[in-house]
Amino acid sequence: MDERDTGSWKYQKARDLDLKGRDRMCSELREVGLIGASLHGIARLLTRFLLFCFVRIKSEGMENLPCEAPFVLVANHSSHLDALIISWILPARFTGKFFSLAAADYFFDTPSKTVFATRWVNALPLKRGRGGAKALGGLKERLTGGDCIFIVFPEGTRSRDGKMNPFKPGLGMLVAGTEVPVVPCYLKGAFKIWPADRKFPRPGSVKLSIGEPMIFASAENNKAGWLEIRAQLEAAVIDLGQQTSDEEDED
Repeated sequence: MDERDTGSWKYQKARDLDLKGRDRMCSELREVGLIGASLHGIARLLTRFLLFCFVRIKSEGMENLPCEAPFVLVANHSSHLDALIISWILPARFTGKFFSLAAADYFFDTPSKTVFATRWVNALPLKRGRGGAKALGGLKERLTGGDCIFIVFPEGTRSRDGKMNPFKPGLGMLVAGTEVPVVPCYLKGAFKIWPADRKFPRPGSVKLSIGEPMIFASAENNKAGWLEIRAQLEAAVIDLGQQTSDEEDED
């Protein structure tokens, strides 16, 4: 990346400057330019309006969000609403900084899906299977060297029954040996509103619980370290879900 010393600040060439059209939109190097930021801002306002009309959202633990980027939000995944709700909850100061990591073979396989993923939820493609490790390496470099926030669903796909599936270890590759805070989250109610087998959502309520940040600076950047990170984050998200269920039982 080219840099030019301009005194009090440094000029850095955009990562995606040499990419055009759909290649740019499908790249994990995609930057949020003026047009992208404007479209994403409009989409954010529309999302807020639609969610306000049809979904009652309650959140707790907002004080656990880091004051500044970079950081990673990790949550269970049961609905297409998940990324929209989390991005809706984030403070306005983070607009344009957060990216959802979405399956490249699903959200970026057609032009219409690509436009929705990039303009509506500001998603970056995450390759599954072969090539995934290389893509995670590029995303890790971007996370540790930039002012960005990643929204990650380590299950790898939406739950088909509302129950959380085991996390995959790829997340460990992203944060092992770094000072980047990882914030566990749990979404309750999104599955009832928009499960995977339903074409359109229905009205309902969702609760987002946000846990305390975790840092894995001392974790080894190898398979053993990745598995340990996966286990700790999975346990933290399960614990948040259990706390939510206990509170509902008390009510």
